[in-house]
Amino acid sequence: MDWLLQNTHPSVDWNYALITLFLRFFGVFFILVVIQIALQLSSRSVRYIEGRKLRKASSERAGEVVSPSDKAGADGLDSATIAVIAMALALESQRSGGKASNSNRSVAWSIAGRMNQVRFR
Repeated sequence: MDWLLQNTHPSVDWNYALITLFLRFFGVFFILVVIQIALQLSSRSVRYIEGRKLRKASSERAGEVVSPSDKAGADGLDSATIAVIAMALALESQRSGGKASNSNRSVAWSIAGRMNQVRFR
């Protein structure tokens, strides 16, 4: 290190250069931490505001009586439609007459339809 200091131009201020590099290096990480904290705070505030809106809307709808057949599933289908699809798939699996690949797929789809129906009640 002494060789480097002795063989450089005399007008180079090493203290200034090293302090500047140090500040730039750690300054970047400091700014990134500040940005991360700001993003987390803003996302929490948006979630709080949206949650408050949803709670208000659900409390307004709490007095309404909705029959189970009017409730929509994940795909926007009511329970009657899901039941009809599951029954059609089950009947198709019985009609196929023992073909393993078609039968297993149909039974699997009808079971999945029934599971979704139970989950969304």
